[in-house]
Amino acid sequence: MYNTIIALALLLDAYLWLVVVDKIWSRLSERSERKTDERREKYRVPAYQDMEKRWAQRQNRESLWKVVNK
Repeated sequence: MYNTIIALALLLDAYLWLVVVDKIWSRLSERSERKTDERREKYRVPAYQDMEKRWAQRQNRESLWKVVNK
């Protein structure tokens, strides 16, 4: 009887450790994902600003060529 109780206690203990490890793993992956998103956002804003600047220059050049070629 005692051996059964000890075996069940060990199984419960192992299960609880697995739950703890799973929680830690999920929190670490969420943190990693959040850091990745923050880093991407840091570089995304200047990249879009540069892209808009180049787009505006191209549009201005095209409109100037239309005026010049008329």
